[in-house]
Amino acid sequence: MLLLITLTAFLVSCVVAAKPPQDPVDRTCQLIKDYHCDFFNPDPRCGTDGVTYSNMCQFSKAHCQVRELHVAHDGHCMTSGLGPGTLPGGQAVYDFFCKNLEHQQCGTDQEIVCGSDDVTYTNLCLFEKARCGNNSLTVASYLACPN
Repeated sequence: MLLLITLTAFLVSCVVAAKPPQDPVDRTCQLIKDYHCDFFNPDPRCGTDGVTYSNMCQFSKAHCQVRELHVAHDGHCMTSGLGPGTLPGGQAVYDFFCKNLEHQQCGTDQEIVCGSDDVTYTNLCLFEKARCGNNSLTVASYLACPN
């Protein structure tokens, strides 16, 4: 019985201690994975894989699966002429995420984040909004910043 209680406490502490990944693209991919792309307006983008994605949501999800994928150009893909991407895929995903985040309100949940700018953010949403304006911003810690 004591072993079962110890194991349960360990598993709970692992889940509580789990934090989002530090890599900005990984974190952004986690946040958009449940987006319903059909709700976004058509805005075709040609991927470097020769596939036309109907909007940035669909391109972003594809890039999250294949990191070598980039935006070749705006609009539909042609049958030839695909060169190197004009917009790196990670940047396209990040731009898409930030554009959508600016229209969302952050909740009141308390998940303290200290940014590399020495600002304490009360939750990850507020941190991500700040990071959209300063993409060099990183998480310094998951505690309040020292004063």
